[in-house]
This record gives sequence, C-alpha cells and structure tokens, in this order.
Amino acid sequence: MKTYDVATYTQVMRATTDFSPYWKYYVIDFIFIGTFLHFMIRMTQAAAGNRLKSLRNIAYGFAILRGIFDSIENILLLTVIYGYPDANSSLIPLANQITRIKFHLMRGWILYFVLLLIAGIFLRIRDNKSNMNAGK
Repeated sequence: MKTYDVATYTQVMRATTDFSPYWKYYVIDFIFIGTFLHFMIRMTQAAAGNRLKSLRNIAYGFAILRGIFDSIENILLLTVIYGYPDANSSLIPLANQITRIKFHLMRGWILYFVLLLIAGIFLRIRDNKSNMNAGK
C-alpha cells in the first residue's frame, strides 16, 4: 500500500469480522520482503562485480534499509489490525511515514543500481581498450 489513514482503517475494521486474510497477506508479504531483498542484493552484486565497492555498499544499504522499513511497516499495521478497537491509532500515520521512507529507499537503490550499471559499462570499455592497446 502507498498510504494509510485513520478514517479508512476505522471504516475497514468496522466491516471486518475475520482477520485471517490479513494474517495470510502479511505472512506472504514478509516472504516477499525477504525474496525481494535477496533479488536486490543479487542484482547489485551482478552489476558491481568486484569493483565499485563504495557504490555497491551504498546500494546494499538502500536495499537492506528498504527491507527493514518494509518489515517495520508490516509489524505496525499488524499491531493496529489485531489491536482493534483498542489499538493506538497514532501508529497509522507512523506506518504511512515509514511507507513513504521505504519508497524513497527503493528509489535510492534504483539510482545506485543504474549508476553501477553505467560505471560498469564504462570500466569494461576502458579495460577492453587497455587490453587491445597492450596487445599491440
């Protein structure tokens, strides 16, 4: 989800009698978080190789923080859902802010991933030119 608000939460919870779909959704979402984090790490490794360690480490940081913030978002929402009607509704705007941060971290990872790809291409071209000149 992209946004959360207290009014929507209250409206949905009043109409809900069975909470099991939420539980199932969040179990699957936690699996997705881990799987997507693994994908992001592997893509970063593939793009960076053994070079560009500082860019690679920044991309790793964005990926890991995105996974952490996504997990925190899920935990907050599960707390609010299963605490209804006594749950602290101030956790909903907090979850909304964490979601926004999570998306910014995703954008940061994409930026550094693209930088890694571009830098890798330039380094490969440079190395190929160096190898061709060394062979002459």
